[in-house]
Amino acid sequence: STLPKEVAAEGDSGNGGGQSEEERRLIDICNSTLKRVRKPYDIETIELACPITTGKFQNIVLIQELRRFNDMIGRIRKTLYALTLALKGGVVLTSELDSIASDILQGQPPEAWMKVSYPTTKPYGSFITDLVRRLDVFDKWVETHNPEPVCWLGGLFFPHSFITGVLQRHCRNNPGLTIDKLRWDNNVCDVDVQSVQTRTEAAEGWYFGGLLLEGCRWDPIARELREAKPGLLTEPLPIIHLFPVKIDEVLADIDDQFVGEGEVSEEEVASTSTLSRFGMRVPVPPPQPQSLGSSMGRTNSLLGRRPSLSAHHFATLKQNADALDSSMVVRAGVAKELAASKTVQKRHAYECPIYRTGARRGVLATTGHSTNYIMRVDLPIARNSAAAHWTKRGAALLTSSNL
Repeated sequence: STLPKEVAAEGDSGNGGGQSEEERRLIDICNSTLKRVRKPYDIETIELACPITTGKFQNIVLIQELRRFNDMIGRIRKTLYALTLALKGGVVLTSELDSIASDILQGQPPEAWMKVSYPTTKPYGSFITDLVRRLDVFDKWVETHNPEPVCWLGGLFFPHSFITGVLQRHCRNNPGLTIDKLRWDNNVCDVDVQSVQTRTEAAEGWYFGGLLLEGCRWDPIARELREAKPGLLTEPLPIIHLFPVKIDEVLADIDDQFVGEGEVSEEEVASTSTLSRFGMRVPVPPPQPQSLGSSMGRTNSLLGRRPSLSAHHFATLKQNADALDSSMVVRAGVAKELAASKTVQKRHAYECPIYRTGARRGVLATTGHSTNYIMRVDLPIARNSAAAHWTKRGAALLTSSNL
């Protein structure tokens, strides 16, 4: 059954004069839902306790989230109350109320609620349980005036606002930085929720939990993605730490010149295709067909962040490379310089997208963000595994399951 156990039990025990069994069951479901879903928040009182004028992004996100939830739970409570009266003969049963009654009996959240709801693919019973859980999180946030150290990303009505707020806080703590000069980095943590809860908050960035892997699983020993176990649709991902890092200014200037992304080794740097990633036009003779195939295969099998070089370092490398005529010297010299660069990223990872629901589709909102897609994170994969393999597997992170 898609209805909560307590709701189904109440539906079987209800009785009333002149009403059908279906109507009595529907009244019991409405009454049970009204008891579980709290009344709208008192925004004015909460604003006094958590003023947005302090510049604390958590307070701004809290007020915005509560206003959205107020619209949603206000619509739910109003329609359920009206439906109960209509079933008892107190008011006229309108077409909207009739549609809501039909959706509830079919075990689906009413379409009228979805217009003011967050994206979800859950049936009615799971939808109400999930909503109550979200409201419990915000009840605690209001009580303590702070979000939890491990943020449940799926519990936010608009997760992009919290993520952007973390970036803004980082910029305020580091004068001279702007959001457009930052990008996200991440680490999958070994710690559990309880140990993180003892901390106030991450020094940089934030901890996020409650994410589900679909199409793969996380190996806590190897600390990389593995094939999903048979019969399991989703598996939880451990707590992930998202933190902002500075984008190298050179990458912003020459971004259009890059033709690929990947991890850089000395052998790859010596290849013509890898040198072109840095915008260099080096007269390197093409390798033999056999080595060309192996080099391209190795390059295409790697996925990571773009290597970033300082402006001075990049200019020096390019000038030296253009000045050299010997292909062997060019290969050895550039490979040595790039291998010594501390800013070259060595992570072999899959850029895993995060979706709010398993539907993996959405529309572009007025804010410029997708209603379903959130962002991408780098999840390590085996050295002999290609990122394209996990793309074909449809590997992704979900903030909410379908059940």
